Amino acid sequence: MTKQWEAARVACDAAIKDARDERASLPGWMQWAARRHDDYVAVAYANRGVMHWLAKDVSAAQLDLAKAEALSPKADFVARNLEALRTRNALAQVAAGPQS
Repeated sequence: MTKQWEAARVACDAAIKDARDERASLPGWMQWAARRHDDYVAVAYANRGVMHWLAKDVSAAQLDLAKAEALSPKADFVARNLEALRTRNALAQVAAGPQS
């Protein structure tokens, strides 16, 4: 919200790394907990996707939200963010008018 994109990107990258590292460090007998950790990683990717969207980097936003969806395909927060991004992109295309 403060448009400090570099600081936001660094924080989001760190959150993704931390969530992925935690997921990777699970011992074999705790693989039952992996699904919950996938959700944590998905939240981190979704947050970075929103940050990219706010920074007007739509392709990076789409990539991060796709990663979040792959990790947590039934999560409401991912579906809402993807729908908002798709709606905004559709509206932007309409506003731009026909392409020659």
